Amino acid sequence: MNTPILIKLRPSPIYAFIQILLLLMLTLVLLLIAYLYAPPILYLGLIALTCALYQYLQIRAIRYEITAETIHVTTGILFKRTDALELYRVKDYIIQQNPTEQIFRLMHLTLLTRDLSSPALTFIGIPKSDLPETLRDLVQQARKNNANILELN
Repeated sequence: MNTPILIKLRPSPIYAFIQILLLLMLTLVLLLIAYLYAPPILYLGLIALTCALYQYLQIRAIRYEITAETIHVTTGILFKRTDALELYRVKDYIIQQNPTEQIFRLMHLTLLTRDLSSPALTFIGIPKSDLPETLRDLVQQARKNNANILELN
């Protein structure tokens, strides 16, 4: 039985752009040097631009899907990977915001879990919202639904 997806999230395009900003500035410097002084440096500028574009696409390819029972995190551009976390395993959460993220109303939400393969799951660069409270309610409901499961860790 497939549970319907309640919440779909992905990192903000602004967050992805901020992450590649230094690489883009390096690209501009290299292209300017190539134009003014040494045309062979053009190739380094194009490599830096390609790396920036790949990093942007890699961040934007991340998908978070939350159902009533699980969280699915899909990563990868060409080779996709999906990890699942049972909601009843979530213990606590941490919200982090650096000054830039505060300006653009973004956050990192880290879930601390009892899962051995994912002791911490971080939602990166997502829009600031009431997601932690929503997740808390979903976790409490999932714990009630799975009250008969005994964990040995």
